[in-house]
Amino acid sequence: MKFLPVKLFYFIYFSSTTVFQPYLPLCMFEMGLSTFQVGVIRCIGPVTCFTASPVWGLLGDKYRCHRAIMILCVVVSSVSIPLLLFVPPVEYFESRTFSGMNRQNLNNNGRAHHFQIQEVNISNDDPVDFDGQVPDQVPSDHPTKGLRTEVNQELFPSLSTVTFSLLVAIVIVSSTLLAGIIPLVDANTVELCKKYPGATYGGQRWPGALAVIVISPFAGLLIDFYQHYENKNVSDSFFLSNSYTPSFCLFSVLILLSIIPLLKIEVVSKRAPRSISKELLALLCDTDIIMTFVVIFVVGACKGIVAAFLFIFLGEIGASKTLMSLSLVLTCVAEVPCLMLAGKAIDILGNDTVFCLGLLAYIVRFGGYSFLRNPWMVLPIETLHGICFGLLWPNCTEYANGIAPEGMAATLQSIMHATKAGIGKCFRCTY
Repeated sequence: MKFLPVKLFYFIYFSSTTVFQPYLPLCMFEMGLSTFQVGVIRCIGPVTCFTASPVWGLLGDKYRCHRAIMILCVVVSSVSIPLLLFVPPVEYFESRTFSGMNRQNLNNNGRAHHFQIQEVNISNDDPVDFDGQVPDQVPSDHPTKGLRTEVNQELFPSLSTVTFSLLVAIVIVSSTLLAGIIPLVDANTVELCKKYPGATYGGQRWPGALAVIVISPFAGLLIDFYQHYENKNVSDSFFLSNSYTPSFCLFSVLILLSIIPLLKIEVVSKRAPRSISKELLALLCDTDIIMTFVVIFVVGACKGIVAAFLFIFLGEIGASKTLMSLSLVLTCVAEVPCLMLAGKAIDILGNDTVFCLGLLAYIVRFGGYSFLRNPWMVLPIETLHGICFGLLWPNCTEYANGIAPEGMAATLQSIMHATKAGIGKCFRCTY
């Protein structure tokens, strides 16, 4: 019963992130951002995590306020992330811009011309009357042909600037807050496992993988249902008209519910370190520790590359969306037994051997992708995720706590998390 709140927290927290994180890029595309802009925002998140995570860990260890930091981050993130839904889409600014251009003389480059736009309507469903002709009747050499595209891209190239800037600000704030939750919980979980012999980190972490298996299909069905409802009930509200509104609302509810187990989790109390900077500097001068963090960076980069490009690759070789979903579920199914057995595997094999096994699993996994021609063969390859994450991540957390000076467990966990989820995942953006 000591670990029930820990298991419950992991289940609720990862349920909350599962319902919104996979759909965040799609939500941004729906708002009218370009592929480049979405890519920039996806890079900003890991960079922010890399900066913020160690700060939260240092604050927690210095002032012994781990629980307060976790609850603060949970509460504020439950508000900050849904703010994305209130950001005006690019289409909003387009409509306001074009409404002032009706009956103006424009050519393809936005300069004066002899013809007139009788009506400008940015809706893809309504006709645009060019010189009394419907679009299908406009000759290919007519100066109005392709006008909307030219105006969007050349005359008003900065229409999306406001939307993009607001989303960047919200993502920075949200990533900063989320970076202060899992590293501190992980650090405390490992300390609890030390306090109660026989318990392992993986044995407490597996409900997080179970949450992805259970919640992912529900989130998809909820979004599909809402999109069907939205098509029948068009709303002028940014909040209601966004297809992913239920996803973000569900996130807020779930992450707020995670406060309940957070209040019940036993926080292992240790004295504050005398000098965090000196202790940290001593660790960073150790060659073995530096090389281990290089390995953790490689692991984060590998995970980021898979997350960013696997579905794109599968689509290119003809995989259906159903197959993609099955592959995602299978990775989580493979995680559960590996997480539960990770503690025993680490005790028997040792940290170094488990690191090598994890890297070897990634080599085999990427090699399998390179020879993949039948998309269905991705399913057996994805079972390697059990080793790549289910075995490797508990090894990382236990290693970080093992080398941490007394009272600095959260700091080391945060640095490791920043290395893997920060610069490691950001590395994928260079592709």
